This record gives sequence, C-alpha cells and structure tokens, in this order.
Amino acid sequence: MAAPDEYEIRPFEPGDAADFLELYRTVFDSGRSEAWLDWKYRSNPYVDDVPILIAERGGVLVGARPLFALRMRVGDGTAVALQPADTMVHPDHRRRGLFTRLTAAAIDRYRTGAPAFFFNFPNPASLTGNLDQGWDVVDELRTYYRIHDPAALAGAAGRPLRAATPLLRAAARGYVHARGWGLGRADEEVTVTRHETVPAATLADRYQHRAPTGLHAVRDAEFYRWRFGEAPAEYTTYLAERAGEPAFGVVVTDERHAGAAVTRIVDVAPPAVGTDDDPGRAAVVAALRAVTRDARDAAAIVAPASPLPREPMAALGFHERDTPVLSRVTGATPHVARSIDGDPPSQTVRGVDLLDPGNWTISFAEHDNC
Repeated sequence: MAAPDEYEIRPFEPGDAADFLELYRTVFDSGRSEAWLDWKYRSNPYVDDVPILIAERGGVLVGARPLFALRMRVGDGTAVALQPADTMVHPDHRRRGLFTRLTAAAIDRYRTGAPAFFFNFPNPASLTGNLDQGWDVVDELRTYYRIHDPAALAGAAGRPLRAATPLLRAAARGYVHARGWGLGRADEEVTVTRHETVPAATLADRYQHRAPTGLHAVRDAEFYRWRFGEAPAEYTTYLAERAGEPAFGVVVTDERHAGAAVTRIVDVAPPAVGTDDDPGRAAVVAALRAVTRDARDAAAIVAPASPLPREPMAALGFHERDTPVLSRVTGATPHVARSIDGDPPSQTVRGVDLLDPGNWTISFAEHDNC
C-alpha cells in the first residue's frame, strides 16, 4: 500500500484534461468530452479558476474532487457556492484517504476566496465522508413523482415488486388519469407552446417577476444561457402565455435509468406560484398539463417539490416519496451543506442558517447532473 505522502494533492492544471477524462471513463464506465469539461468546470462563469483538486502519484492522475460553481441568492445579497460533483478515485488507489485529503484541500483552497459555502446531494458511499469533513444534513431532498409504470421504475432503482407489479401498474395509470380532472376545465385564455430550446431572456424575466427569497441559484439570462444552452443535455421548454404575454415556464429533459424512460422537470419560472387566489395558477396548471400529456409514455415524471405548489401537483397525480408505493420504488437523497468559514464551520452565510430547510428554494437546476 502506498504511503500517504506518495500522493500529491494540487489544483487542476491545463495539461490535466486528457487524464481527467480518462479517469472519468475508468471510474464511471462512461465517457465525457472536453466540451463537457469546458462547460461544467473550465469555463464556469462564476469562478476565475478551474475548481478541481487533483490527486497525483508518480505523475499519474489517480483522483479528483471537482466543484460545480453557482452564484446563489443569500438573504439580500449573493454569494458563490461550490457543489462537490464527479468525485473520483481510481479503483487501485481507494481506501487510502484520498477522498478526505482532496476535500480538505478544497476547503483550504477556498477558505479566503469568493466561495462562501458548499452544498450537494451525496450518494450513500460519500455521505459519511462529507459528514466527517464538516458537512451537515439539511433535509431529505423533496421531490414529486408521477408514476406511470411502477415496475419499470422499480427495476431502474433495483427494487423489484414482483407479484404486485400488474396491479400497481394499472392503479398508477388509472390514478393519474383520474386526478387530472380535479383541476377543472383549462383556462381558454392560457396557451402553451413547446420550444426545443430554453428562452433565456423570457425565463429570466419570469424569474424576476417573483424571485424566491430562499437560497437558490440566481436566474438571470446569463445563468439560463450557460446552464441550459451550453450544457450537453437536451432540454425542452413549455411556455404558458396569457393574452400573448409569457406567464410561466417549465424546463424538462428526458432521461433513461436502467432502461426506464423518465421525464424530469428540471426548473420552473417563476417558482412558488399557483395558489388558489393567484392569477398565475391557470398558467402553472396549463404548462404542467402539457408536460404530463407529452410524457404519458414515460415510466415516471420527476419534479422538484420546493418551487412547485402542492395542490395542483397533487391534482395532476404528483406525490412526494413518503407514500407507501413511492417509498418502495424511490430512494431518499440527502441534501447537505457546509460553510467555508472555519473548523468547525458556523453553517451560516450572511446570517442565513444553511441547515434550515425552510431557507432553501431549489430545483434540479441547482443539481450538477440534471
């Protein structure tokens, strides 16, 4: 076993790109391009450096701790946050403390810089390592699911339902079909158009119309152009208009999980609308109806719970994962955070408590991999 001092922990350098992408292929069994590396890290608009820490042994890149930068609304101001993402250690060099050393180096590197805090959504393998380094759990990530095919979704999650599958599938399809009627007739003054791009200026305008007060990525036109226009994934926008004026937008992407087709609602603009006395409710309902209609053949539709109103979502057949069926076919995702101000960290930024779930209003747009 190699001694700890045989490894060098250092910042990413321009000549590391090819080795970084090769390590990615080894660890994740899938490839990424230099365009992806540029978009996510090398040309990220919110930091001046490339926010990646490297572990090297004998001139060979064997580990990396990349950080996905976002400009976040914090109270009345903004701050840069870093989201640990795509963390990787070569299989031959695991269990040698590299995850811990890379994370400690990331904290030290940014302790006196512009970034103010970390937040992320670790998998079970890395959760303990995060907690050991000063992260704390904010909450379980709140997510809506509209299940069309429980069997396919359970298979994708590695949770077989066996004999109950046919009954659950029939019940799910019948249920979501019936629930849509609870919203009444569509508002004839609202029209929905589908766009194969993300209209950055329009969505930024909708965001400004009712920007949330909780912690979230600032959604100006630059954010929308970078986050959706330059990302390697493909996104579709549903834009609800009233009297020819944009009122509500929904950004979706189609994914596959172990063969199951899943439609993900990545973002909405503006968030936190749709109560009974809100004139924007009809636009929210119309846009969501259009999404559910186009995604009827998917195994499920997944949506962020924080920025979407509960009542119309429930009427359209969306529910959070604490229901009996959903708890069997979906897994909990922890949301964790850490301030960069000291050891132990204060877990506050600009007087805002990072560990209070009520202080966050995030969608999947804040996730590095959606």
